[in-house]
Amino acid sequence: MQQFVFMHLREMFTIYIYSNRITRDGALEIAKVLKKNTAIKVLDLGFNRLEDDGAMHIAEALSTYNTNLETLVVTSNNIGAKGLCALADCIKNNRTLSKIFIWGNKLEESACIAFANLLESGRIEPQNTDVQAYVVDGVTKLCELTHGINRHYYYAPSYGDDVPSWQPRGKNPRGSDVIAVKRLEVY
Repeated sequence: MQQFVFMHLREMFTIYIYSNRITRDGALEIAKVLKKNTAIKVLDLGFNRLEDDGAMHIAEALSTYNTNLETLVVTSNNIGAKGLCALADCIKNNRTLSKIFIWGNKLEESACIAFANLLESGRIEPQNTDVQAYVVDGVTKLCELTHGINRHYYYAPSYGDDVPSWQPRGKNPRGSDVIAVKRLEVY
């Protein structure tokens, strides 16, 4: 059954296998599929048990073999500095991978610095990740942003810099326009 599933992964564009108790051994199998440069564009591995070894398997596949994956979600996988730094390094090499979500892992300072450098250099745009770097007393930390893989699933702004491409600017997608109240009376 497992071989059947991984054979058909090569034909899919978006794969959501979050919260499936996938460990480093499962990550090794997923990395083997990614090494074949599949058509997968989005891979959501959030809320599994990849740890450092699993993240390093995925990072190795993405940095040298796969040029198609655009979005990687590894939130809450018990990944430490070693695995997160490997993922940060793979992003430097893989120009296609432009969105990564890492919150909920062991954000040790070396990993925080690696992702802060990715954000500072512009390699990862702030809206394409769920973390933001800050420095307190000379120590680099990451804080969580509300950006997720389905960022505009429930709400999409129609004004400002964060309007998605599918949202008409200045129009309410539900058909009613915004009406400004000119005079408000309090009773």
